[in-house]
Parts: sequence; structure tokens; C-alpha cells
Amino acid sequence: MRLFSGDGCPGTNYSNYGVASSGAATLEYDNQVSTFHATVTREYTGVFKIWGEGAAADGVANLLSPTEINAMNFPGLTGRVLKAAVGGNTTPGQTVVLTTDGLFIWGNVGSVVNAAIAPGTAVQDITVDGNSTGLPAGVAPTQVKMMYVGPQMIAITTCDGNAYVLNNNASPNLRGDGGTGNTTWAHVQESTAGNPFLTGVVAVRGSLGRLMALKSDNTVWTWGTSVYPGGGGAAAQATRAVQMVLPAGEAGNPIKMIGANVASHYVLYENGHLYTLGFNNLRQLGDWGNTTTARLNWVQPRYTSAAGPVMNDILWISPNEHIGNNAAINVINGAYQVYSWGSNSGLMIGRPVDGTSYDPGIPAGISPTVFSVETGGHTSMLTKACSQNFGYVGHRTFGSMGNGEESDVNESSYTFATADVQICGATTVPQIFTGGSGTTGALGQYCNGSSLTLSGLPTGGTWAVVSGAATITGNRLTFTGAGAGAVTISYTATTTECGSSVATETFQVGDCKMNSVSGTIWNDANGNANLDGAEAGIDNGLWVNLVAPDGTVAGSAKIANDGTYTIAILQENTVAGNYSIIITNGQKPLGTTLASADAPNADYGYTGTSVGGVPNAGNRTGIISIGAMSGAITAVDFGISNDPAVLPVKFGFVAAEILNNQLLVKWNTTSETNNRYFEIEASVDGTNFISIGKVDSKATNGISADALEYEFTKDASAGVVAAGIALLAVGAGLFKTRRTRYAMAAVALGIIVFAAGCNKNRRDVLPEGKVYVRVAQVDKDGTKSYSKAVAVVKR
Repeated sequence: MRLFSGDGCPGTNYSNYGVASSGAATLEYDNQVSTFHATVTREYTGVFKIWGEGAAADGVANLLSPTEINAMNFPGLTGRVLKAAVGGNTTPGQTVVLTTDGLFIWGNVGSVVNAAIAPGTAVQDITVDGNSTGLPAGVAPTQVKMMYVGPQMIAITTCDGNAYVLNNNASPNLRGDGGTGNTTWAHVQESTAGNPFLTGVVAVRGSLGRLMALKSDNTVWTWGTSVYPGGGGAAAQATRAVQMVLPAGEAGNPIKMIGANVASHYVLYENGHLYTLGFNNLRQLGDWGNTTTARLNWVQPRYTSAAGPVMNDILWISPNEHIGNNAAINVINGAYQVYSWGSNSGLMIGRPVDGTSYDPGIPAGISPTVFSVETGGHTSMLTKACSQNFGYVGHRTFGSMGNGEESDVNESSYTFATADVQICGATTVPQIFTGGSGTTGALGQYCNGSSLTLSGLPTGGTWAVVSGAATITGNRLTFTGAGAGAVTISYTATTTECGSSVATETFQVGDCKMNSVSGTIWNDANGNANLDGAEAGIDNGLWVNLVAPDGTVAGSAKIANDGTYTIAILQENTVAGNYSIIITNGQKPLGTTLASADAPNADYGYTGTSVGGVPNAGNRTGIISIGAMSGAITAVDFGISNDPAVLPVKFGFVAAEILNNQLLVKWNTTSETNNRYFEIEASVDGTNFISIGKVDSKATNGISADALEYEFTKDASAGVVAAGIALLAVGAGLFKTRRTRYAMAAVALGIIVFAAGCNKNRRDVLPEGKVYVRVAQVDKDGTKSYSKAVAVVKR
């Protein structure tokens, strides 16, 4: 399996999902989303897959097996997929996908958004309030932290803590702004004096006609039709967000998750204590009490009876939140066992009798260890340790089980005769994925002589060639045969739950006419840019990128454990002109414009290059020009070090913020050698930088063994914005998509440059695609070295 490039797992907080999750601010609710007979998942590679009723690109046909959401499978979709979900109040529902270009929708018209916004069933992009991204004014796609899709609604949480609702429900209460309308975004407000916007939001969840929000201050708010505020309050209509009275005795304990289910509310604390509130007509509160009486105060579900132990050890909850009926819930406790209760329509929670409502109990056919669970319209799905496929119970129809057929039957007990789906944050067996796309010939086979960098989950396993002509050195797979054939490799890893387990993958291989470049990243201990026998290769988490004459990435590969790399390109794909190798800290998708290298990880810096054994200590850019691609180019080597004695400058911290329309950049150096001055550079895409200022070195004669502090200021309302606009117009390529109108309008307003962004630790840090700053150190001979690039903080 290939490693997904762009936003996704591994390496991001998207893996904060399932039983191992913690921390409300970064928790992911939606790595698996199910509605009536359709499901979408974010896999551990970051790829999104979808299957089931009405899930195909025309919004009508069924998908019988998990299908990647991309432009090939879903014509009309553009941009990189950021989030995906399904929802609706009827069967089938609608699929909602957020890409870097905006919102796309397909499926049963009106199930999620109003028909005036999305009138057709096939894949379509939408415009709302005149914004061609379909998002609220001023909100860019990369600023969306959470996208909850429910019955006749989309609710988004932005990275700066605001909540917005696009409501197709007949009731205006769901908007949360006191207004009316079902074709415009509403910015949720508090019901307090002056009706300020609800801010500090980290999660929004809901059900038909009502929504809940969890704020960073550990308060919970609700609005809509028939919401229960807690504290003995009866169900009420709330046109704006009302603060809920939380369970007594939990003051000061952090909340982990919230959820809703028809007219019921759920709150799960980090300590495992689960509470429920509200409507209880289908026993969805789980307290074994009178099933027709609503609970006006929080109660706790119980394990065995009305007097049994309360649920104080819950790790994960999944109420049936993406449709408008069949109130039910699945939870996973500290023993990694699933318990379910509420509606058993279609046997959806794995209890004995169809259509009966149940108190908490263990569903049929399942035992520990369960990693995640998702409650759908008529179904429940889970991932279980040591099982390659997901578990499924409930109504199977229209391909909803993902196993290639669409028979109509109710599964009364969990079955694993499904599909191999490894969810981000809940992988169940060892997995193999490859760094970079590899080199493939005209028929799609991997090329003899080319190499792939391998990775496995869980880490720490061992690799082997099972069959075929290939070798594995460290984590580098090289195809060594001739002619057509196949290579099968294995990855063996040990887990607590499964013991020793093996994953295999087979590659089809053939002969290709190739041009290639290879070399080594080495730890240049003496800093002389001469790769000698005493110095060892090092990967340092780096990637090498082959950049074509037009400045775009033609290949990207992760450095092997021993510091070596090889990038090959088909001769028929080689163009005339000068190619280069550029080092980055992550994979760059093919076709991405790339003009500069990243500063290496872990305080390393570039010490020089060696090409064909000839050292060049003056090239510390992380870039080597290799000229024309012809045949096999070897010994294209980069020296790096984190030793202050051999680096011209060792950077400490680098930080940047905008305060009162002033850009302030601060940094320090822990040592300087032969330093002349610093250039401050800015970028709107984290890749293409321009100089916006200069600061002289404070070191005497450019030499210092002590830490030195620096700062730089510039008017952000003029110079930096102008620089950002210039980059947007000519460097970032934002005008090459269907979103041209949006991008041009954003440039005109200056909103792209300083719009608030998302970071898993701080909500005020701007993401990739906003504003980045780095510091270039310039030697007395003009040679440059670079700090890491940092995102600008908006105060």
C-alpha cells in the first residue's frame, strides 16, 4: 500500500481516534462515518474510501466494495481530500467531501443540504452565500477542524474555535443564530446578553433538529428543537446556544467526547465516566429505567440492571448521529468490549430481536479486543484486534458490507466476511506501506532496477522477500530481476493482542527504460563536505525530490535507514533541461512546485554537497543541480550535521506573529561562525519564499560561541501582504483550479494571507497555505543556510 501524500495519517493528529484517543481538542470523531447502508472511512494512509448505497459518483449507483475517493473514481472532484462524511434523514443519504478546493456533494437530493444548493445527484461543487468553496465567508478549506454531517445539516468547527451551521431542516432553531433560512451558513451565537458568537469550540456533534458544542473551557452548549439543558430543565426550543448544566460531581474533570441521538445527549469524561440526558423512548439512555420518561438530570448507563454498576470505564462512544431516527449507541469500555443499547431496528446493535429496544448488553458475535466502533442507520461496524476485515452487524443491503455483493439480509451476529479496511488510529493487523510512488512502466508494473522505501505498522518488525527477484536492505526494497514477474514481500510484527503476525504485499514487476539518480545523505562529522569512509549515512526523516526543468516534482522518495536513496524516472517521461534534487522533511506530491529545501529535522543543518566524489562546502542550500537526466547518475550526496562546531550558524528557536498589523519575527542562534547577516523570508505555501528584510549578525567578526537574540519587524498591512499577494498570483498556483473566482476575491481582500489556521496544539497557528517565515543565514562569502520554516501566529 502506498503512503498518502498530503494531509492524513500517519504523522498527524488524525490518528487520535478510537480506544487509544485522548484530549478533546484534537480528538477525531469521523475516521469512520456510517449512515443508512453507506460508509466512508479515513484509512491509516490518509486515503478516504467509501462504499454502499448511492455512494457512486452519479449519486444513484451502489458501490459494493471500498472505493478510494479521488478524481478518477469521482469525476468532477478536484483538490486534495481533507474530510469526508455521509449523512441524511432518509435512505439513501448524501456524501459530503471537503477538499482543498471546497465542498463537494453527491447522492439523494435534500438529504443533507437544500436542493437549491445541490440540485443534482452526481458529484457537484456548491456555492453558498456567493462563496464558490461552499464554506462560510472568510473560512478556507484548510481552516475546517471538524465537519459533522447529519440529517439535513452540515456543522463545521473552525480551527480558531467558531461554529457554523448549514441547515436544511424545516425548523430554523438549528441555525443557532436566531435567524431563518436553509440555504445560507449561520454563525452560531450564544443565548447570553448581546448574543456573542460561540467561540473556543473544539467539537460540534448533533442529531435531527439539535446540535451540541464542546468548548475549550470544558463547557457544553446546545441549540435546536427539543434540547435538554440539564439541571432539571424540560425540553425547550433554543434558537441560540444555551449552556448546559453538566453532571454534578464532575467539576474540574475534562470532557473527552460529546454526542446526540434523536433528542438525547451524551457526555464522556476523560476519566471514563459516561452520562446521558433527555429523551429515552427507545432506552437510548441505558439507565434501565422507565423507557417513556425523559431524564431531566444526567444519569449514568449501567451494565447489568437498574442497580448494576455504572459505566465509569468507557473509552469511546458512538451514538447513531448521522441519521434522524433509530436512537441507539455503541460504546467500548476499558476491557475493550463493546456494549450496545437502544433501537435494534434491522438488528443494528446485534441484539436478539429485530425492532426491539434494549438495555445495555454485549452484542452477538463479538469479544475483546475492539479498537473502534461506529453506529449507522441500520448497522454497527467495528475494528477488532487481529482481524484484517471490519466487523458488521445489522441490515446488509446495496453493498453496505463492502464484500462485493448486495444481497438484502439482516446480519444477527457480527460477521467479518467484509473487506480489509484499516482505519486511521485503529489498525488491527500489521500493515505495509511504501514511501513515494515508486517507478512504474507503461503497463503500471514496477520497474526492475528501481527501489521503494518500506514502512510498516506497528513499527519494529522485520522484512523479508517471500518470492521473486528482489532484495531488502534495511527498509529499502530493490527489484533485481529481468523481464515480467512478481515480487512478494512480508512484514512480521509482534503485538500484545495478536502475538507475531505477518502482512504480505505483492508487486508486479517488469523491464523499463530508466534514467535514475542516487546518492547518500551522510552525517558530515567534520563539516568539510567530503564523504569519507569514517562517516555514516543518516536518514534523519528526510525525503529527496527529483524536480523537473519546469520546477515541479517528478519523483519523491524517503531516505532509507542507511542514508541512501534512488529516484528513477522512465526515459519516455524525461524531458530536456536541467533537473535538480531538493531535500524536504516530507513527501511532495507529483506536480507540486518546489523551489527550496526544508531545514533538516532535529537541529541539523546542511554542511555541503559531494557530487561524484567532489566536495562543495559552499553549497548548503539542500539543492543539487544534476543537469540532464540521462542513464544512471550516481554519488549525488548531501552532508548534514547538528554539531555547532561545524555549522556556520546553529539556530535555536524561530517564532513569528502578527500583532497590531505588525509582523514580528524572533529567533536566536546558539553559535555562529563566519556569519555576515540574516535574510527574513516569507511564503504563503511553505515552499516558495521571497526576502522581506535583512538583519546584521550581532557576532563579533561573525563568530560567537554564545546564544544571541534577534528580532525583525515589518508592517503587515502593507509590505507582507503585498509580498503574499505576489506569491499567490505567480508562485502558489492557486488560480489553476475551478476555484479561480474565490482565490482572486480572496487576494483582493487580503484574506488568504492572514486568515486563521489550524494546528493540533494551538488554534491560532496558521497552517500550510497561509503565511510561513524562515530565516536565511548568509556567510561572508555569500553562502546561505536556513532555519526551519514556522507558521505565523495571528494575535
